[in-house]
Amino acid sequence: MADSSSSAPRRSAARTALFVGVATFLGLAAVEGGCRVLERWLPPGPVEARSAVGFQQLPDTPLLRPIEGFPGWLRPAPGLIDDSSLVIPPKEDGELRIVTLGGSAVGGWAVARRATFSAVMGQAMGADGGDVRVINLGRIGYASAQMAWLFEEMAAELEPDLVLVVMGNNERHDLAVEVAREGRAEPVLRRRELFRLSALARRLRPERPIHGDPDGRAGVGSDDPPTHPPDLAEIDAYAHARWRRSLRRIAAMAEVVGAPVLVGTVAANHRYRPAKHEWNFLEGDAWALDEVRSAYFRWRYGDEQALDSLTVDPLRGPSRDADYPCADADRAWYAGEPTQAAQAYAACFADAGLYRADDAMNAVIRDEAQALGLRVADVETALHQRAEHGVPDYDVFYDYCHYTPRGNVFVGHLLAAEASALLGRRPPALDPAAAEARHVRLWTQLPYDHVRFASWLGVSADVPALAALRYGEGTIEHDLGPDGSALALAFAGNRLHDRGSVAELDWLEAAASSWCRALGSPLKPIPGEPPGDLVMDPLLAIELQSNLESLLRGPAGNHLRDLAGPDAVEACVAGRDPWHRDALPKVEDI
Repeated sequence: MADSSSSAPRRSAARTALFVGVATFLGLAAVEGGCRVLERWLPPGPVEARSAVGFQQLPDTPLLRPIEGFPGWLRPAPGLIDDSSLVIPPKEDGELRIVTLGGSAVGGWAVARRATFSAVMGQAMGADGGDVRVINLGRIGYASAQMAWLFEEMAAELEPDLVLVVMGNNERHDLAVEVAREGRAEPVLRRRELFRLSALARRLRPERPIHGDPDGRAGVGSDDPPTHPPDLAEIDAYAHARWRRSLRRIAAMAEVVGAPVLVGTVAANHRYRPAKHEWNFLEGDAWALDEVRSAYFRWRYGDEQALDSLTVDPLRGPSRDADYPCADADRAWYAGEPTQAAQAYAACFADAGLYRADDAMNAVIRDEAQALGLRVADVETALHQRAEHGVPDYDVFYDYCHYTPRGNVFVGHLLAAEASALLGRRPPALDPAAAEARHVRLWTQLPYDHVRFASWLGVSADVPALAALRYGEGTIEHDLGPDGSALALAFAGNRLHDRGSVAELDWLEAAASSWCRALGSPLKPIPGEPPGDLVMDPLLAIELQSNLESLLRGPAGNHLRDLAGPDAVEACVAGRDPWHRDALPKVEDI
């Protein structure tokens, strides 16, 4: 028989516990509801876009700012995107406006604005006389969450007719950094999910963007590349889910502003690995590295004898490095066994770090875009199909994911065709393969070092520095060409132009001056010809003149023409620089 004297207190305690539990739940629910109501007046900011990594910080100041003296014109906050000189004029009647979203491969790390695939796409789509403006919001290091928040905040003012989304390279970096600090993924991911779902949690620990830094992105935490954590599968699952949420947010906002969305898959160099690189044995020998790189690129552009002339052996490094994970792949590649090399590269691709999209991420990209009814431009598959032996390589990539001019030409025309089909426009005159073939023909006809001059096609002065950094030399040297040469002046003009905008006319005047002096500079010798026979590099002269004419037609044109007169380009060709003055900014000021 039960002891009624002891069961009554237990029932009373149970009722009390239940009452306390229900009251606590209702109280927390009420507080949560209150916090959600409060967030309507005091938004919590970019919750999903918050990051422990310095280069993924977002400013807490207005993202688009008016330009004094230009009513209706806007420019992004300093440091917000890669194109620091971007200006956004009021939308004109009949203008087709495309907004591109993504990381540094979209922003065009190491290439000038007009050489990014976004710019190439706009040029290809506007070649039939249409008024096409591409607003490139790409930003080095940004993942999908940062891009989604930026677009949500800026979409109404941008007024896009099409949104191009190519993102997926930077999805795991911030998670891996946090997990490396705590040692396990579970608490990091649970905390992130709690902040995402609970307004109360966000109020108790408001992780807001950095305050006090004029660029809005001073570093917190580590920017160092994370190592592969043991629980990478958990990180991947969370990153994939976050990417899906980001695309849904972008698509929802695009629908609000009436713009269709084109989603691109993300390609990567399958021959790149960090640190233990195929050319790593040349570390510290900049001239030897430049010789190998130059010969290799010439070989990729059709010079079958280029590698035969090397005084160094590109096989020496991998053949002597027993720990190098892709040594067999490199040896097979240089030994002329591409099928074996392709299989080996596929096997060692996962060793490349956390900075680039892999097959799993591209599967998520295709799946989510299709689930939302969005058109997919399969860049990754197209680059595999066009690549020799199916191995995307250094002909289209500088490093692990950033495109060379040749890569930007191919991808830009591919996206132009996809965008035209989505919008019901006439396709560009050249398909991607034909556009790339034309680019190669132009460069292979020229009688000078191919790597250095191929980089002229819109590439900034940082290209050799980028190569030095990515190939593990540990030093950065800016190779601008001989002092005072047309090449050095052309590179300087590129950098000055990329720094300036209609809001900073002195920088654009300095760019015009540098390009002008390059166009009228002393001529250079042809390799192998007598020293007295000097010619201007033909394509360099064409590009310089095109740069100047484009600048004079742009929003700063009236100012520059007032200073130089109507025949400015002709004056430059004749060796007279109408803009030159000591007070102009210099490349060293950047």
